[in-house]
Amino acid sequence: MLARTHILFSILLIILIDKYNFIPVGNIWIFSIVVLFFTLLPDIDTSKSFFGRKIWPLSAIIKYTAGHRTFFHSIYIPIIFFLTFTLFGYQDIAYASLIGYCSHLFTDALTKEGITPFYPFPFRIKGFFKTNGIIELIFAVFLLMIIITLLF
Repeated sequence: MLARTHILFSILLIILIDKYNFIPVGNIWIFSIVVLFFTLLPDIDTSKSFFGRKIWPLSAIIKYTAGHRTFFHSIYIPIIFFLTFTLFGYQDIAYASLIGYCSHLFTDALTKEGITPFYPFPFRIKGFFKTNGIIELIFAVFLLMIIITLLF
């Protein structure tokens, strides 16, 4: 998925969490910023991504050593972040990091490339969306329409 689709899906989750109080959030703005940061973080393993372009030499090294959609697209990293933030008493940040990261994994699981959630085990979850294809564009527009409907 493209960054815009990841962001739209996460914005939808943030709105639903805020509107229906699924998780008690202290400051919705800080929560939202953390969710959106962690939504884009998994693609640090490619120099073509939003964060990858910002830290280009590091992202190229990560892609070369770990590959794309391997370890950084597994469930281990969001669990590590969640447990670490919880351990230090930052419950809102813990939930925001978990939601942001997992929303990225969920939407990437909808693509034909899929994800390996238990990397290095070869089990792969794949969908039918082509990254940057027409179905992804339709999905992004659909998300945007739902967001606008919920806001107004």
